[in-house]
Formats: sequence, structure tokens, C-alpha cells
Amino acid sequence: MLKNTPIPASEIDQAIASFRRFNRFYTRFLGLLDEDLIDSGYALTEARILFELATRKRCGASEIASELNLDGGYLSRILRKFEDAGLLARSPSPADARHDILRLTRKGQRAFADLNARSVDQARGILQALTPSHRSALIRSMGEIETALDTSVQSRSPFGPAPAPSWRRRMGDPAPWRSLRAGIWLGREL
Repeated sequence: MLKNTPIPASEIDQAIASFRRFNRFYTRFLGLLDEDLIDSGYALTEARILFELATRKRCGASEIASELNLDGGYLSRILRKFEDAGLLARSPSPADARHDILRLTRKGQRAFADLNARSVDQARGILQALTPSHRSALIRSMGEIETALDTSVQSRSPFGPAPAPSWRRRMGDPAPWRSLRAGIWLGREL
């Protein structure tokens, strides 16, 4: 388990400023705050929920809310919107009739396929615009960021390392930044 090393105040202030500057740059660069993410008709949260529905065999709202750390009421409104648009179907859980199993309809699957193709195209365009050495450095740096943050989270847990995120277990990909076709948008998972 890693130990946190105290950082002098001036150094931590500089690190915080750099961290926040990068976050502002990255969210602007990828258009994460756009209401219409990559001209898909969906906001980021909606796109991510579509991803969860498309990549899970069986799921309920509580699993999605837990995975994405979403307020249940907010998720419920989005799911109702998807249902009204014909993207989502519900069926009672055989284990507990109080809960529904959620699944994408054919229309929902087409919507996700379009969204996923747009994300692949966006990532391809960004990566192809870079020189091979910059592209390699970017992908390596993304892996290092994920490793550093995963290690940081694990070192604070009194229960040991956290299990792999469910998208990683579902996709079977130990390094999602290497597989943009997995629905990962250059470091931002749908």
C-alpha cells in the first residue's frame, strides 16, 4: 500500500492549479460540457447511460446509479426519456418483481451504435492528427494518469484495492485506452 507523502504548501498549490487547468482544458477540448455531445443529440450523462445499457447483459437502475454515482431521481428522469423515445424497454426482474431489468430496444441499440461510431471517429481524428511520437506519448500518459489515480484511490481504501470498474470487467480490456472501439472516448468513458 502506498503512503501519502506530505507536500509543501507552495508545491501543492502549484499542483492543484496545474491539475485544475488540465481538467478545464480537457473538458473544453473534448466538448464534455456540450449539451449535444459530438452532435449525437445526447448530453454526456445520457451517452454514458446508453453505454451502460448497451454493454451490460442484465441491469437495473440501481446498478447504473451505483456505477455512475448518479442520483436515483436524475437517472429515473433520463430512463423515462429513453423509454418515451422508444430506446429502452423494461421487464420485471424474475428475482424481485419490485425491480425492472432494463434493456435497449432495437432503436436504442441503433442509437448507441451511432453514438459509439461518432466517438470512434472523434478519437480517430484526434489521434491521426498527432505525430506517431506524440500519439504514443499521449496514450502512455493516459495510462499513467489512470494508474496513478487508481493507485491513489486504492491506497486510501481501508478495504484494500477496489475491484476493476465494471466496464473493464465487461469489456475484458485491461488497458481501455488502447482500444478506442470499446466505447472509450480518448480517456472519457461514455
